[in-house]
Amino acid sequence: MFHTSEKLAVLIDGHALNAFAYGLGMKIDYRKLKVQFARSSKLTSIKYYAGVDFSRGENPYVKLLDWLDYNGYRVHIKEARSFVNGDGERNVKGSVIVDLSIDLVLVARHVDHVVLVSAHGDLTYPILQAKRLGARVTLLSSLNAEGVRPADELRQVADEFIELETLRDELSISEHARTVSE
Repeated sequence: MFHTSEKLAVLIDGHALNAFAYGLGMKIDYRKLKVQFARSSKLTSIKYYAGVDFSRGENPYVKLLDWLDYNGYRVHIKEARSFVNGDGERNVKGSVIVDLSIDLVLVARHVDHVVLVSAHGDLTYPILQAKRLGARVTLLSSLNAEGVRPADELRQVADEFIELETLRDELSISEHARTVSE
């Protein structure tokens, strides 16, 4: 699946990864995630895309993004917009899919392999373009997570599919570490 001689880029849709992990009852250890890919290939970049609602005041997600940025991840933040809909409910809008799509095609020119963490069907065409440029594309996602599933067309166009749950032991924070830190 991975070759130690190939140049690899990892693009992570933060919302999707968090939804998959939550649906699987996992807590991702981002240090382990980066090490896992660096060990299996020549990791050229690992980028995390996040939509953030800064109007919430104290936001623990911002702390994670700061940690990622400090620890070798390239973090792309898109400010989410809050609005009240017709029913008086507060909604937040701030998708990073267009940004991720552009980067997927741009990075495909410089690497042999791209790992994409996402569920969004709108990434189908950018995956096809990345493959046309010569990069293999692996989708890291989950069919077993409760509440979220990757679009079928994503799995169909990707060269390979990795079920996140199969990496539970390699990527999740252990129960012991979780209870000690809480």
